[in-house]
Amino acid sequence: MKALRYLFRLFLVFPRKVAGYLLATQVSRVAWTLLAGWAARAQLNRLAGVAEGALSLEATLGLLFLAFALTIAGNAAESFFNISVTRHSMALLALNIVERLVRRPGALPLPDDPRKGRPLSEGQCLSTLGRDATQLPSLFAWLFEVAALFVSGTAALAVMLSIDARVTLVVVAPLALVFGLVSRLSKRVEPLSEKARHSAGEVSSILSDVFNNVQTIKTSAAVGHVLAEFRRRNAKRLSDAMRSEVYFTLVSGLNSGLIEIAAGLVLLAGAGAIRRGTFTAGDFVLFSAYLQAVLGIFRWSGSLVGALKRHGVSIDRMEALMPGEGAFAPVRKRKLGLSKVPEIELELGPDRHGTLRTLEVRGLSYRYPRRKNEEREAGGGRDGGAGNANGNGNGNAGTGGVDAASVAASADDRAPFALEDVDFELEGGTLTVITGPVGCGKSTLLRCVLALLPASGTVRWNG
Repeated sequence: MKALRYLFRLFLVFPRKVAGYLLATQVSRVAWTLLAGWAARAQLNRLAGVAEGALSLEATLGLLFLAFALTIAGNAAESFFNISVTRHSMALLALNIVERLVRRPGALPLPDDPRKGRPLSEGQCLSTLGRDATQLPSLFAWLFEVAALFVSGTAALAVMLSIDARVTLVVVAPLALVFGLVSRLSKRVEPLSEKARHSAGEVSSILSDVFNNVQTIKTSAAVGHVLAEFRRRNAKRLSDAMRSEVYFTLVSGLNSGLIEIAAGLVLLAGAGAIRRGTFTAGDFVLFSAYLQAVLGIFRWSGSLVGALKRHGVSIDRMEALMPGEGAFAPVRKRKLGLSKVPEIELELGPDRHGTLRTLEVRGLSYRYPRRKNEEREAGGGRDGGAGNANGNGNGNAGTGGVDAASVAASADDRAPFALEDVDFELEGGTLTVITGPVGCGKSTLLRCVLALLPASGTVRWNG
């Protein structure tokens, strides 16, 4: 799964922190489960006069003290590494995404929404940075918890089989059935989660639009329409979020409930074995203690599958903000620390060219990027046909939510020209006016000269 590959990449970035987190989780979970159950069995067998597995009181107390000390130390280390891994991972993801956004050509819109084929809104970007980038690192807790349960459950199962295989095998069939059923039901979790996240982004988007266009909304007497649209989107968000959460809770509840029935069957089988004399009271207590570890493998494994699918949606949303960067771009390794605010290095540089004397432009050309749905339209660009050699193009610089590399790649014979082979020269202190109808390319020309759009040609400042 994509989420597991991302966690592995985060491990490569923070190997010592993640390894410490994993080790601490195993110690805190495994030590108490195995040692405490074994100590209880040893003491009860000693009191019942059963030689098998019996320990002296001093040895039993020492075993319990060791289990308690390891659990306390493991919990403390786990809390420390949890905070360190989570915060550093969140900062890494957010910083890589923000850096990619601010390096985009300034006149291009945000990247395209894969679902709608149009630029993402500011609200959707904030939702991704505020939720998805913070939730992905939390998968470490799920993964390490399941790993600890697998270690302790496997060891516990081996001990239980060595004591009484018949009683132990009672749990195998129902657990296998539950795990298979939950795995099938979990396939529905991802699309519902994606739909809920998208609805939340739509609400954030309309809030951003309202705050940016308050005056326009009031002067157009559109307050009622805006409020109605906001209520509609918010109601859809509520409905999608409830469906996603109810379905996820249903899968988890089904998993937990059926496993408890299996646990009851195991306890009944153990009671029957005690009556037959093949089971001791110590064995029964050990089975009761170890049973939770064995059942936890299946209980948490089913939940982990659902969590991995839900976080796969978060990864897709983060990658959508970094088009053209390839896989694993959000977890690209970089120098990072929490002692100070990390810096984003932009290639601004000092002003070495002085006050403008001459501005010379030669062969300036720019093509509008085209989307798949626009390639079928005559003339290409969003606002009409191609421009001519004098710069009489059309459209706006915001067409196409792609980066500079994508714009360059789309500059072929099929894409319309906004500007083509534009030449001019300006002198400092003079006033030059460029006129033309709406959509002819005036703003695009200015953006190309200012390097806000990735145009071809030459622009020389003071030679």
